[in-house]
Amino acid sequence: MQSNVAVAYSERDQRYMVAWRDDPPDADPRLYAQVLAADGTPDGAPFLLSESALDVGPPAIACEPDSGNFLVVWANQALAGGPHLLAQARLDLRHRGASLHGGRADGESTQAAPAVAFSTADNAFVVVWQDDGSPPRSRT
Repeated sequence: MQSNVAVAYSERDQRYMVAWRDDPPDADPRLYAQVLAADGTPDGAPFLLSESALDVGPPAIACEPDSGNFLVVWANQALAGGPHLLAQARLDLRHRGASLHGGRADGESTQAAPAVAFSTADNAFVVVWQDDGSPPRSRT
């Protein structure tokens, strides 16, 4: 079953980036992404952003207007009984490759419900999330 869809648009490239959670019947959840043309038709095959996780939270996506790059963020639980920690992938439409980075805060409390936007004033992505162990945080 596919759920938790997020989408962002690159005006520069006139392409969408879509990310979603996939829950196969006999496997751990996974996070996929795919590029879509402006008319909504697929532009290449879906690609895997996250596997080997016990749980994958809903993704959030934003686009950097000048480069057309996207940032996808989500919460990932890698260990049974462990916290959900933020993960991120910076995506380039031309290469469709994912540069994955752990975007964890303190690694001890659970992070959830990330949101992302691009600040043209700061020329940086801004990520915020819920954290069960501390006041609200953000990271650029």
